Amino acid sequence: MTGGQRRLIPIAVAACAMSAALVATNSAPRQDAREYLAEVLPVLEQGIYAEGEQWQDVLSAASREAANAAEPQDLYRIISILTRTAGGNHSRFEPPTEDGFIAALGTSTSEFIAPTVRVEDGIGIITIPAVTALDQRLFSIYVHDALAGIMSHQHEVTRGWIIDLTANTGGGFAPMLLALSPLLNAGDLLEVAYPDGKVDPVTKSSLRDYLVWNGDPYTSGLLDLHVEQALPITVLQSGFTASAAEGTLFALMTQPNTRSFGQPTGGFTTANDVVPLPDEAFIVISVGYMRPPHGLALDAPINPDVTTLRGDEMRKATEWLRGKSAD
Repeated sequence: MTGGQRRLIPIAVAACAMSAALVATNSAPRQDAREYLAEVLPVLEQGIYAEGEQWQDVLSAASREAANAAEPQDLYRIISILTRTAGGNHSRFEPPTEDGFIAALGTSTSEFIAPTVRVEDGIGIITIPAVTALDQRLFSIYVHDALAGIMSHQHEVTRGWIIDLTANTGGGFAPMLLALSPLLNAGDLLEVAYPDGKVDPVTKSSLRDYLVWNGDPYTSGLLDLHVEQALPITVLQSGFTASAAEGTLFALMTQPNTRSFGQPTGGFTTANDVVPLPDEAFIVISVGYMRPPHGLALDAPINPDVTTLRGDEMRKATEWLRGKSAD
């Protein structure tokens, strides 16, 4: 998930001391490996679990193994373990690939799926797929296809909206929330909370701060679009709903007259920082928690308002919306 803004987390004194020991072992690795460690360790120390006895134990074990490292690739196994320990299950280390950092992290053209909007029996059904749109053109298509569908079909929608996140495994919440922006209010949508107590609120107006291409013409004016009629919203979720999709779920559930249906989500509710390394490897590290505004920061699944069997979410949501319109 690349949802959180890039920021540095203060390093605990104990972890800092242990990291120094890892870089400057008695049997120091060759200079290139040592420099590689020096690049990696401050990144890992931003992780939400990079403190305490377990972290120090893993660093001590890594320092012993790193003593014989000759090349950066000799450290990959150690770094992978350190990354998962420092950041949890939502974090990972990726060695270099032939296609490079952007190709390894982003959504390729062949994998890209744009949102869809259709109307059935007065209900607008919006499917929001996973996306890590580092490609500006794909980002634009993703957002504009959703906006065009919502705005062009809004007058056919008389009962309410269904937003389907059941197959959305994550990516970035900025394109997802921008795609849904005509349905969102101007208040706080979610928060990114950090271990040092800092909290970054996410609103419609702050979404531009999360864009790599801040201020480009593709995103200008998008936040001014609104549906004319406020109708009930239902959100479909599943165990596949994860990462940025869970952040999107938090944001949707802040809207009035909204109800969620399905199963508990995947439980990857942390905000990640993505850091490329000199050899085109990269680290994805959880540095904070996505959470509802003023809510609890949990690295855990999100339960639905109404639990259903897998595949029954749409029917239950449709029934609820029909009942609301009959009231």
